Amino acid sequence: MKRHSLLKMIVICFIVAVILSWIIPTGSFSGTSYTAGETIPVGIINLFRLPVMTIQTFIQYFIVILAIGLFYGVVNKTEVYSGIVDGIAKKWKGKEKTLVVITSILFALIATLTGNLMLLVALTPFVGAVILRANCDKLTALLSTIGAILVGQMASICGFNGFGYIVNMFSVKMQDDIVVRIILFIILIGLYSFFVAKKTKVIASEVKEEKKVKGRKSTKIEEVVESVKKAEAPLLTEVTSKKSKWPLIVVSIVLFLICILSMYNWYYGWGIEAFNKIYTALTSVEFGTYPIGQNLFNGLSSFGYWGNYEFSVALLIGSLIIKWIYKVKFNDYIDGAIKGIKEMLPVAVIATICNLVFIVMIANQTEYLATIINFIGQGKEAFSLPIVSLASVIGSFFYNDLYYLLTDMTGIVLNYDAIYYPLAGIVINAIHGLVMMVLPTSVFLVIGLKYYGVSLKEWLKTIWAFLIE
Repeated sequence: MKRHSLLKMIVICFIVAVILSWIIPTGSFSGTSYTAGETIPVGIINLFRLPVMTIQTFIQYFIVILAIGLFYGVVNKTEVYSGIVDGIAKKWKGKEKTLVVITSILFALIATLTGNLMLLVALTPFVGAVILRANCDKLTALLSTIGAILVGQMASICGFNGFGYIVNMFSVKMQDDIVVRIILFIILIGLYSFFVAKKTKVIASEVKEEKKVKGRKSTKIEEVVESVKKAEAPLLTEVTSKKSKWPLIVVSIVLFLICILSMYNWYYGWGIEAFNKIYTALTSVEFGTYPIGQNLFNGLSSFGYWGNYEFSVALLIGSLIIKWIYKVKFNDYIDGAIKGIKEMLPVAVIATICNLVFIVMIANQTEYLATIINFIGQGKEAFSLPIVSLASVIGSFFYNDLYYLLTDMTGIVLNYDAIYYPLAGIVINAIHGLVMMVLPTSVFLVIGLKYYGVSLKEWLKTIWAFLIE
C-alpha cells in the first residue's frame, strides 16, 4: 500500500469532503449578498459516480501530461537529447548547489511573471534530468523544479493564472500594489534559495575505501570501490550520436516562446489587444471571395487564449517537426511516443484523480464553502487579515483552482473599502499557493511527487521548515 500512499491521501480528503456535505448546508453569493440553501449530502451512488466525473471533467490534465510524455519520448529518438543533458550536467559537477539555486530562481520567476505552470511542468523532465545527472537526488530535483513553481505562484507578480484572476474578479488593475508583490516574491525566493541550497543532496558516484590485507610476510593495501546507485532520470534514454544538437535546441526554444506568448491572456491581464488583432488579421485573409484564412486556421484559438488542449497540440506538432528534421523513422516515432506516454501515464492519472474534492463542490450541487466563508466573514466591513487568511486556508482545501476560490471569497472581500481589494487578492493568492504546497489535492504538487517518486510524507518532512519561515 506504500506505493499508493498518495492516492490513499487523496481518497481521505475526498471522504472528508463527502462527510462535510452531510453536515454543512449549501449557500451562494451574489455580490456580497449570501443566500442560504439546504444540505445536499453526497449519496452512495455519487461516491462511485463522482470519481468517474472527475476523470471526465479534468481530462485536460490527463491529455496534456501524456502529450508531454509523447514529446520527450520522440525527442529521445533523435539520439542527441541525452548528450545535451549530460553536457550541461558535466558543467555543473562540483557546483550542484549553485545549479539548484539558479534553477529554483528561474522556475519561480517564470511562474510569478506568467502563471503558466503547465508550461513549466513540460520543462521539468529536461531540467530535472540535468539535476539528477549532476548527481543530485530526486528530492533536490523536486524542490528546484515543482517546488520553485509553487513558490513563484504564491507571489504572482503578474501571472494571469494568479493575480490576473484577481484583476478580473475584483475589478482592479495589474499594476495595483505590484511593488508589494515584487517585495513578496523577493522575500519568498530569497528564503527558498537558502532553503534549497541547505537541502541539496549530492550522491557520490563512488566511495573508495582502503582495506588492509595481511599476508605472511607483508601487509598490502587493497582499494575497494563501492558503487553508489544514482537516481535515474525519468523520460531520459541514454543514447549517443554525432548528430547536431542545435536543431533540437532551436525548435524547443521557439516552441517554448510561442506557447508562453499564446498561453498568457494579454487582453484581460493588461488590456493589450495586439495579439487579438493579429489573430483577426490571420483569419480575415481571403483569396478572392474565398475565406482561406478562416478555413486554414479553423480550430486555432486566439493568441492569449491557449489552454491545455492547445498546448497538447503544440507539443504534438513540435514532435512531428523534430521527427522530420532528424529523419526519425515512423516506427521509431511511434515506439518513442508510446514509451513516453507509458512513463507519464501514472502521473497523468494521479493529476486527474487529485481533483476529487473539487468535483464534490462543482458537480453535486453541494457548494457549502460559501456557507463556511459567510460564517467566517459575516458582517465584517473592515479589512481583516486574519479573516481573509483563515477563509483562504479553508477554501484552498476545497478548491485547488484559485479562480473558483475567488468566486466565493468575493462575498466577503467586496464588503471592504475598494482600496483593500488588491491587498486582499495578494493575501488570498499567497495563502492558496502556500496550501497547495502541502495538500495531496494540489495538481502540480502531486505531478511532481509522482514524477520523481517522492512520497508526500518525505516531502512534508522536508518542506515544513520553509513553510514556517
